[in-house]
Amino acid sequence: AFQRLFFALVVPASQPRTRSMLLLTIMHKYDIMHTYQLAGGSSVDNNIALARFLRRLAEMANQLATEVEEQARSTAQSAELPGQARPEMLVRGGRQRAIVALPELRDEEGMKTADIARALGYSDVPNVHISLRTLERRGLVELVPNRVPQRWRLVHSFRRRTRSTNREG
Repeated sequence: AFQRLFFALVVPASQPRTRSMLLLTIMHKYDIMHTYQLAGGSSVDNNIALARFLRRLAEMANQLATEVEEQARSTAQSAELPGQARPEMLVRGGRQRAIVALPELRDEEGMKTADIARALGYSDVPNVHISLRTLERRGLVELVPNRVPQRWRLVHSFRRRTRSTNREG
């Protein structure tokens, strides 16, 4: 039904009669006509019923579009959450919390994995690397591009927020 309705709606505007006939056929077939039809049942009444149906369809489409936009905004806001919260609030476990709390990760240059481990007093560099990869997947840290050896830093939204917070306080 949806495919037929969609086809009817995308018929070129240069063919309004074809479009109207397709829509009226859909309305009759799926017993929609009685909801919008006038008592007379003439072709004029059918066209009025079609116009009512299309207005209601447009209202529903607008409502759906609004809901889709709201959901997209909500999803985008969730994705932007790092810019709205402190990274320490979004981590799991002490090691991750300690990593994102390092002030050097707020710098554009970032830190090497071994330096992060050393700053935290850990001798186990591979486990720190695993924690960094986890934080990367969660959108909290990133690899500094074009740097060898690898260097890590907080994502841009955290670096920016941290700097503005530091200026204010």
